[in-house]
Amino acid sequence: MNRFYSTGKIKSIFSGILTTSILQSSFAVSLMVLVFVGAGIMTMENAIGVILGSNIGTTVTAWIVATICFKVKIESFALPFVELSFHITSQMHSYNEAKCLELVDNELAVKILEKMDLHDVELILRQCNEIFSNNMLNGLPAKPAALLKEKLSHPVDTVGAFMTPILLRLRKEITIQEAISTNIREKANFSSQIFLVDEEGKLEGVVNIHDLLSHESTATLSSIMIVDFPKFFADTDIASVANHPGWYDFHDIPIIDSSERLIGALHFKSTRKDKQIMDEKGTNEIIVTSNALGELYRIGMTGFLQSVGK
Repeated sequence: MNRFYSTGKIKSIFSGILTTSILQSSFAVSLMVLVFVGAGIMTMENAIGVILGSNIGTTVTAWIVATICFKVKIESFALPFVELSFHITSQMHSYNEAKCLELVDNELAVKILEKMDLHDVELILRQCNEIFSNNMLNGLPAKPAALLKEKLSHPVDTVGAFMTPILLRLRKEITIQEAISTNIREKANFSSQIFLVDEEGKLEGVVNIHDLLSHESTATLSSIMIVDFPKFFADTDIASVANHPGWYDFHDIPIIDSSERLIGALHFKSTRKDKQIMDEKGTNEIIVTSNALGELYRIGMTGFLQSVGK
């Protein structure tokens, strides 16, 4: 079949055009031609015709774009594939997800990230380049973007990377009824505790949720707040807090910055996610090494095929 389609100059040129149009790679076609010539399957004269045709075939993509794509609104076809893209990327390693998302349109990438869990989005953005990561954060809704920016500002193996950033901070002077109403109005997610701060945002106390229900609604939060409680600095190593005795009494422990301002809370289950992050880092190193070895193999094989062609 190869002899039939490459016999004669005209057939060879058209064969090169067709093959390159399908493979979308004149380099791959040229490599195959060199192998065929080296094996005696194709004559040098016909090989030149195929290579000429392959150079013409590389323009087919440009012609398709020029004649069709500029007249069609691609975004109208892209949106139905967002759901499919989400399900595909959710099965991938975060490093591969990141590299795939960097190749697609920013608007489509944002729509895929919006469907993902916040923790998964954080893992992906940590693998992306800084420009792409900033574009994603600017494209996401304000609230999740603010949460992600806070988490991404901390190194991956610290408490700050595993905490849940707190956007709502309450004052101890308000009543229990006001606290409940504020949380409902702001659509804040209740944890097992709520945290109280002063006018500078510094942590003053903790209130257990069940205490809100067991006291008069007119009582102030200061009357039921706990002042003796554990707290972690954001730059603390996550592995060092996994067995902290404070977990016996608190499911959520407040996280503070170097100025002792409240920035988030660490849930007990989050301390168990550090192994997943470490596994991700180890796997990334394996992937990068494999890619490098694959590139070396490709270079070596290319040189070998070229020598055969000669």
